[in-house]
Amino acid sequence: MKKIIIIFSIIVVILLILAVVIFAIPMPYTATEEYTEKEPYADTEYYYEKEPYTVQEPYTEQMPYTVDECETEIPTGIADAVGGVIDWITGNEPFQDCNEVTRYQTVTKYRTATKYKDVQKSREVTKYRDVIKTRSVTKYAALYRQWTGKVKWYYKV
Repeated sequence: MKKIIIIFSIIVVILLILAVVIFAIPMPYTATEEYTEKEPYADTEYYYEKEPYTVQEPYTEQMPYTVDECETEIPTGIADAVGGVIDWITGNEPFQDCNEVTRYQTVTKYRTATKYKDVQKSREVTKYRDVIKTRSVTKYAALYRQWTGKVKWYYKV
């Protein structure tokens, strides 16, 4: 009987140790932790900018100029009046009567003008986006909690 009590006592002590280990002592386990991190990336940004350029623009202008308008009379000889009196003798030289007249001419000229046009340009910029990452972490819980699923193996931070 004494032998049975010793064996029974040993079994009870072993069961007590196992119960303490299973229910009370935290044991390490590996869990996966999910977290969000800002990650930089390069992006192309498009924008418009006014860019100057030169152009030759035609325009018209009225330019005045003067012209001498002359009437030329060439006498045919000696002219006399009805009564035989000689009015004038020219010697067959031309006789001119000139007037100065202003006229206008349309002239096309060119001038240099600066104009602006919208030009699409681009530049590289650094932007940030949220990236979901995971890492393994070591947690501690009693074996009973691990076996029954009362611990989280995967969680978000």
